[in-house]
Amino acid sequence: MKRMMLGLLVAGVMTGWAQDVPQPERLRPPGLVPPAGDPAERERPRPPVRDLAQPVERLTAPGPAEREQMMRDRERMLMERRSMEWKNEFQRMLPLMGHRNWILVVDKAYPWQSGSGITTLYTGQPLVKTLEEVVTALKASTHAKPVFYTDKEMAFITEDLAKGSDAYREQLKKVLEGQTTQSLLHDDVFPKIAEAAKLFNILILKTDETIAYSSVFIELDCAYWGPEKEKALREQMKK
Repeated sequence: MKRMMLGLLVAGVMTGWAQDVPQPERLRPPGLVPPAGDPAERERPRPPVRDLAQPVERLTAPGPAEREQMMRDRERMLMERRSMEWKNEFQRMLPLMGHRNWILVVDKAYPWQSGSGITTLYTGQPLVKTLEEVVTALKASTHAKPVFYTDKEMAFITEDLAKGSDAYREQLKKVLEGQTTQSLLHDDVFPKIAEAAKLFNILILKTDETIAYSSVFIELDCAYWGPEKEKALREQMKK
């Protein structure tokens, strides 16, 4: 009898202890529907249920208008990258250039010259816009003073010969206002450039301009030393 009472007492203690110990989560085979009211299932987040009444989004090929816009965006990005490339190279070269170097801002049909001291960069933009940026950079420099040469033929080109020539001359006049400018026949400028190219570097900035004789040739001089100072120096040396 005592043994029976002792056994019942031990069983009761073990049962209470088991109820107090947290039980591990029961594993359930995949696909098995959980029983209703299972606390673990109520707390577990469930994926959203798609509304079957809503249309399914499908990937479709772009239409003609979208393709055209994509091509315009791509062309714009290429132009911006090309613009940054020539500007960065020009800014790198400008401090290296000085007295007797030349910068040519030329039209689209200007030939690709093969001289070893000649560097050609394609700007991919209008001539006036390119020239304006060059003038701005030269104004900010402390060492280079530009002398601008334009083709004399340009003054005689009419709208019948080249559409847009009148507007170009007006724009060019504004950009070169206040600058030292000379007008020479086209064939008279090249001997100056050819002679300089024998010893000094030439930078050619090729643009998208399609008006003949629109090129501008820039001869660099020293910004802090001129003919007057040179003459005074020579006179001083004779004393």
